[in-house]
Amino acid sequence: RPVQTTLRTGQPCRDVVLRMCNAGGQVQWMLVSTQPLREPGAEKPHACVASFRDITPLKDAELALRHSERRFAAALEHAPIGMALVALDGRFTLVNQALCRITGYAREELLQRDFSSITHPDDLGSDQANVRRLMAGQQAAYQMDKRYLHRLGHVVWARLSVSLLRAESGRPQHFIAQVDDIAAARAAQDQLVNFAEDLRRSNKDLEQFAYVASHDLQSPLRGIVGFAQLLRRDAGPKLSATQLEYLEHIADGGKRLQSLVSGLLAYARVGRAQEPSGPVDSEAVLQRVLLQFHREIDERGARITHEVLPWVLGVETEIQQLLQNLIGNALKFQP
Repeated sequence: RPVQTTLRTGQPCRDVVLRMCNAGGQVQWMLVSTQPLREPGAEKPHACVASFRDITPLKDAELALRHSERRFAAALEHAPIGMALVALDGRFTLVNQALCRITGYAREELLQRDFSSITHPDDLGSDQANVRRLMAGQQAAYQMDKRYLHRLGHVVWARLSVSLLRAESGRPQHFIAQVDDIAAARAAQDQLVNFAEDLRRSNKDLEQFAYVASHDLQSPLRGIVGFAQLLRRDAGPKLSATQLEYLEHIADGGKRLQSLVSGLLAYARVGRAQEPSGPVDSEAVLQRVLLQFHREIDERGARITHEVLPWVLGVETEIQQLLQNLIGNALKFQP
């Protein structure tokens, strides 16, 4: 107690903080100072003068600040993302466990480093440019995806959010950084892009196969149906009812298969509709079409004449389909 101390020692006490209860029983914080009073020639004081200053509001504010700091420290330490306070020169002054996990460094190691030392060189320029804009007041915060250099040497992708804390005077104090590990998300995104590319390539291959397969099946199917009809016409009187029924099944099955193949060919053409135009040797295309129809041409005794076709600008598959339709219809509907 400052009064007892002054009376006992004869020495003044200055700015001693005490808790005292007022008349209502409430605790108040007091700043107490004492000064001894002596009789002339006496060694020890016979009394002392004490001054009391109520500092309860100041102590309440101090306790509130401490409580707030403890809450902030607890929230920062247990945050699921990396968090740090960074000095204006880039040094880490406070880091949480999540940031240590993301970067692979122990807390003591990070506190000996600055952010540039663990930033990938290709991302450092963008990061520093954002910092300069923060300091100049051109932006209040920034966010960017960047690569950190893990303590073990590999790269870690993270989403960085940074804001600048300023004093009431506007003077910059320190940066608050939040670091969210997005390595898994980036890996999933890359995997999705690769999967989409594989799927696009697979679809293109499947489309090409469907077109070629359906196109090449047209001629033998026409042969099957045609020969079944010829056999029925030439040998019909010699065949039994069962044999005629078999021929009918062959012809019907062939026609249904022709319909399915035609549908597949039409579907494949839809997928190929985006083929770019280019120079096409229409004479060469015509010769391929005539080769496809050679059996029908021979069977019907047809004669197809034409001038030498020129090179044209177009899509080769569409020109081929046009010629197939023209010749196929001519053979089908001849007198």
